Amino acid sequence: MSRSLQEVPAPLNTEAPPPKGLRILAFNHKDVNNPGAGGGTWDFFRLMAHLVRRGHQITVISASFKGAPATEVMDGVEVVRVGGGQLSFMARAALKYMTTPNLRKYDVVLDSALYGVPVFAKVYTRKPTASIVWHLPKDTFGIELRRTHGLIFGSFLAWIARFMEDRLGPWLYRDVPFFTFFESARKEMRELGYKHLIPVDDGMIASVIFGSLGNISDEDKMTLQAATAKRSGPPSLVVMGRLRKYKGVQDAIRAMTILKHQCPDAKLHILGQGDYEDDLHKLVASLRLEDRCIFHGYVPVE
Repeated sequence: MSRSLQEVPAPLNTEAPPPKGLRILAFNHKDVNNPGAGGGTWDFFRLMAHLVRRGHQITVISASFKGAPATEVMDGVEVVRVGGGQLSFMARAALKYMTTPNLRKYDVVLDSALYGVPVFAKVYTRKPTASIVWHLPKDTFGIELRRTHGLIFGSFLAWIARFMEDRLGPWLYRDVPFFTFFESARKEMRELGYKHLIPVDDGMIASVIFGSLGNISDEDKMTLQAATAKRSGPPSLVVMGRLRKYKGVQDAIRAMTILKHQCPDAKLHILGQGDYEDDLHKLVASLRLEDRCIFHGYVPVE
């Protein structure tokens, strides 16, 4: 299913706005229309759309996928697609940059490292470079890559990823400013040798990613207060996000085997989709929890 930034509060534009501020070239492995896009990708693109509304021109180089056009504009953010897998994307993104004179004219390069590993644009650009990071995956590399590529080859790929995350990235990017969102990520990055870590204000994150809460009517506020003041119905647990093994949804499902004895009416609602969904359905069936674990699939942002 094709999705776009139409699901966020800002209007969807069909053309990129004229440059008024900086021309920012960003690298991010996925865009929001990519079937594998998760919450981090959506938040990244909301931030890019916010910069567009502030008068900057944004172009994002991301990985291609089946049926995707080579270029697309979403909420004023121009997307240029190249390559496919993570390593292929890094190489093809570098080639695209070095063979496209217009891309080399941008003022600033934003080398996204949403999940710990940048695309290493600093190797081939002399433009001022910054980066943005959500968290460091660490053991997540092993969990996912062994599941998708087998024990031996997956472990080898995980070792490469950890080397880039723990050694190569901190060495090449030690003097690059990193915008970070969580103190836990900043602590881990300091330990790896990163020097310039810039905290992103929580208020700005809320206003950009979740939209303003100032427009809620008094009636809606009263409804929210009433809903939180008194709980009705059976207790419910909610897991929301992309269904990947490292997210740990399987642990929440297994916890229901214990919780059902203490709260017989408790339900677990699972919101989202992903490549681990079939395994989770099988786990629920094997534990005979079909009446307690409810899969809702993809839920639009709106």
